[in-house]
Amino acid sequence: MKKRILTGVLCVMLATIMIAVLANNASAGGGPMQGCYISTWPPVLQGNPGDTIAFEAYVGACPATLTINWSDTDPANDETIQLNQTNGVYWETLDVPSGITNDTVYQLSATASQYGLPSYQTTIPVAVGNPPVYSLELSLSLDRAYWGSYAAYQNRTLSIDYSIANVGSNDAYEVSLTTDATNGVVPLTPSWMLTDKIEAGKSYAFTMDFTVPEGVTFFRSMHAATAEDAGANWHSFGSLPPGS
Repeated sequence: MKKRILTGVLCVMLATIMIAVLANNASAGGGPMQGCYISTWPPVLQGNPGDTIAFEAYVGACPATLTINWSDTDPANDETIQLNQTNGVYWETLDVPSGITNDTVYQLSATASQYGLPSYQTTIPVAVGNPPVYSLELSLSLDRAYWGSYAAYQNRTLSIDYSIANVGSNDAYEVSLTTDATNGVVPLTPSWMLTDKIEAGKSYAFTMDFTVPEGVTFFRSMHAATAEDAGANWHSFGSLPPGS
């Protein structure tokens, strides 16, 4: 599945920046979670009936609990994992019952609690077997371009604020971006993982820095993204120019 998500043309004239963007606007938002939170790596857990799935759990400032209800098996197979250490990383395992329905996505419920009350809640997909492909739709927009300081202007380091929006109906996981540019302009981070999850209808804001050679008055930036759906299927969006 491929979809071009942004082609942006940046016209740079000294400290004055004029921007033309050929993309749909998306609301800014997202960013690293602060305070109480919990996430896992990988963001989508995957295994087969009878497997033991190993994963890392990242816990913020509050104790957290992971719970899974396998629904179509003996309730004794259900698991609860208590994570009491705050601001830490846990190495955990999850046992997939051998008699479970295959090719299905189950949900691992994650709750971080403060003073005994839920403060942050999310769900982590557990893909068993080969679940169906879920459609994903991402859209990238350029919000503004600027010299972050006079020193940045002297060093020719241009900062650009973007937001990537999940405009589809399914959550996107492990969203990564690859960037290239023309006219000798170099992205300082050409390839990186943006975030472990963008929920349907939400967006994630981030900033990229580009080194712009002296004398360059405009350049074109191209972006490609990848993301995983809840069934552990990979999707590609956009394409880099040939030969880059």
